[in-house]
Amino acid sequence: MILKKVKADLFISFQNACLLAAHIPQFIMIENLEKINKARVKIARLLIAPNNLVKKQLIKKFEIKEERIAVIYPSANKIYEPINEQKKEAIKNKYTEGKEFFYFNSILPDEKNLIDLLKSFSYFKKRQQSNFKLLINAISNSFFAKSLEGYKYRNDIRIIDTKNKKEEVMITASAYAAVLPFNANENMIAAFNAARSGVPVVAVKNSIINEVFEDAALYSQSEAAKDIGEKMMQVYTNEDYRTMLIERGKQVADEYTSGKTAELLWQSIIKTLE
Repeated sequence: MILKKVKADLFISFQNACLLAAHIPQFIMIENLEKINKARVKIARLLIAPNNLVKKQLIKKFEIKEERIAVIYPSANKIYEPINEQKKEAIKNKYTEGKEFFYFNSILPDEKNLIDLLKSFSYFKKRQQSNFKLLINAISNSFFAKSLEGYKYRNDIRIIDTKNKKEEVMITASAYAAVLPFNANENMIAAFNAARSGVPVVAVKNSIINEVFEDAALYSQSEAAKDIGEKMMQVYTNEDYRTMLIERGKQVADEYTSGKTAELLWQSIIKTLE
């Protein structure tokens, strides 16, 4: 075994798994709760969860002690940063006909989430009568096209699947606000990147974003389209509040760096191996 050959003191898995036959301490970075089983949990010396919600789910599902789980949040990517107005205008001209836009840049767990996102945007459009667009950065499929066929505001929706990281950075920094209403782990990274770019975040109360951002984001009371749509209206109509969210968001993003994440991981390693 390669671990024995290199005389490893510790094995850290990023694939929701561990080595059943290894005789050294093992850590599991939990990425997908559904893919981890009790045998692996039993072997692991430490489980590293991306947020407190996953930690609570691990405790409930596997009845393990709290001290066997460390919460280490992801961090903002350093390449994300604010851009000047000229660059913002270029992005808006390219993707949204020069109009301001709300931006969704995460995963859509199921088809219902896309429908809910469109309903939230409809609520906003009906009441504001603005020329705002909704830009969705996700892998498109036939369901996307079908959902937009009879959608009243389909001309105000743009679905892209950007693989170019530099382009994604520019798009993020050009958004009026990032709308991340679903409680997925990927939303946290998208929120960090938006905040670092000087873009306010609209999320859901008691979500994983709420864990970290606290009063640095705008929260709907639920995932209901009406609630989310109202918060989109609020960030649109209250410019002073939007500015405050941007400043607070930057502070949060500056705190959760890759250096801090690495330090927390190192502290967990030392503590566990003592």
